[in-house]
Order: sequence, then structure tokens, then C-alpha cells
Amino acid sequence: MKNDECSQAAGGGVLAIHPGALGDVILFGRLLERIDAPVTLVAHGNKARLLEGLGVVQRTVDFDALGMHEAFTDTPLVECELSRRLGRHERLISCFAAGNRKAELRLAAIADTSACFLPTRPPDGFAGHLLELWCDML
Repeated sequence: MKNDECSQAAGGGVLAIHPGALGDVILFGRLLERIDAPVTLVAHGNKARLLEGLGVVQRTVDFDALGMHEAFTDTPLVECELSRRLGRHERLISCFAAGNRKAELRLAAIADTSACFLPTRPPDGFAGHLLELWCDML
């Protein structure tokens, strides 16, 4: 998807963000395929397109083409390009900014929707698989 099409194409469903390595994004895809709603995935180019090609997500946006740094700034939300580029969704599921409470709150505000931030590693003492933890968190 071209970046200027992001906000026009997004109209509900789930916005999912994972900027990780290929295996991590594929694992994230295992979670996303369980969601009964259209999913727009923000990930690094080819990784996002792979999940789109497999039919796991309906739309993709290249993580590198967005100003994701705005989640870590104090720029007033009305001045943030990221909000316009991400478009409107019913829910945000993100591994990006997870664990950084200020960035989590800001990204949720930028996306202007309910949000769930998933860890990229299970907490110490968790004996299950990361996918199980994610499912429990949703």
C-alpha cells in the first residue's frame, strides 16, 4: 500500500504494529489470523507483504515510511502526521512501544482507539509460548 493511501484505505478493523524480525512478525501473524476483523499491518516492507500475500492481513503499511518516532515526542497530537497516516481503526494491537508506558499512551492517543500492547518476550517465569500469552492478553 502506498503511504498516501493509508488513511483513505483504513476504515475500521484492527491496526496491528510489529516492527520486529521476520520470525517475530510471522508469529504475530499467527495471532492476527485469529482475529475476526479486517487487519491492517504496519511492519517492515517485505515482512508485511508476506502476511498480506498469505491472506493473514488485508492491508499493509511500511513501518519505515511512517513517522513512528512521534509516539516518543511531545508534539501536540493535532500536529502529528502519524494520526492521519494510520487512519481510523476500531482497535490497535501493537508490539511497538510495548513496555514504555508514556509511548503506549501516546500511540493509543495518536491512533485514537482502544489499544493492547503486547510484549515481544514473555515475562520471567512464564512457562507457556508467547502466542499463548498474547491470546490471553487480548
